[in-house]
Order: sequence, then C-alpha cells, then structure tokens
Amino acid sequence: MPDLHTSGPLFGMAAGLEARLKAFFPPSHFGFGIVPAGLTPAMWARLTQRTPWVGLGFRGVKPDAASGRILKGKAEWTVFVVVKNAHSPRARLLGDAMGPAQLGMIQVAALCLHAHELRDIGHVEVVGIANLQAEGWKDEAAEIAALSITVNLSLTDPRELPDFLRLAVQWQFEPPPSEGPADTIEAGI
Repeated sequence: MPDLHTSGPLFGMAAGLEARLKAFFPPSHFGFGIVPAGLTPAMWARLTQRTPWVGLGFRGVKPDAASGRILKGKAEWTVFVVVKNAHSPRARLLGDAMGPAQLGMIQVAALCLHAHELRDIGHVEVVGIANLQAEGWKDEAAEIAALSITVNLSLTDPRELPDFLRLAVQWQFEPPPSEGPADTIEAGI
C-alpha cells in the first residue's frame, strides 16, 4: 500500500496534470502555480505576477452514489489561465504582438487535457470552461478563464488502513503545539 501522506491517486493526478500543462505551456514562456483553496486577492496578485500564467487547483471529490466499500468518484480540479494585455479587451481575447490570446490558451489547455490518460489513474475530462472575475483583484489589463476538469478516482479498500497505521512517518511541527485552553474561565468584572 502506498504512503497515503505522500503518494496515491490524488498525488498522481496533481503531478500528471502539472506535467501535461507544462508540456504545452513551457515554463520558459508561461508562469505556473498551484492555486490554494483559501485564496486572497493579494495571494492571487502574487501568483499571477508573471503572465501569461497557468494555475492548477484542487476543488474536491464527488463520490459515486454506489461506490460501496472502495471510495470511487470524480476528483474535481480547476485549471486557470490568465493573460494580461493593456492594449484592449480585443487584444486580451484574441491576442496580438504583446501576448497570447485568452481564447488560444483556453483551446490549448482544453485539447491537451481532455481525454488525456494519466497513467495508472484514468482519463481527464474537461467538463466546463468559463470566464472568471476575481473579486477584489483590480487588474483591468487581465483576463481570467477557468477549465473545470474531472478525473475518475478510486481509493484503497478501507480494510487496508491498518497498513497505514504501521507506516514509519515523522513530521517536525515547529513551534511545538501550545497547551490547550484553560479549564476555567475568569469573568472580567
């Protein structure tokens, strides 16, 4: 059984999706980032400082209704594409000498991902494409689009979890956890 803290199907998906995107959006020409769930406007601005930019975010897992003992379902991911071009909305959408087209990046991302096989995991399915607006992010020269993708997921039989308990894993938590809350509450009168 794999060490579920550092490997398994979700890790394989993340690595496979990132590799596929970087093959078609090479780091020499495109920024790339992992998009966290708790995203602030300041964090978004830092992530997308270098454009054109491609990002990958994990949304969750939607279990199949009849998955039974083995958790099966669809892992849901979002691929973000960001272009910046101060010339005009037309230049952002259709591209010009200053930068690629938002539509072109969307098409390349969709075609490179849809039906792509992630080895030993399954096929990627593009299930939606949309323009986005980042609330609180005020860059009028930017356009954001998101591709919603899914990958079939099958997790290990839970009867194998005792194997998980025998794993030799150590983490360093710094600083050490503080003591819990006091048992008594003093009223400030």
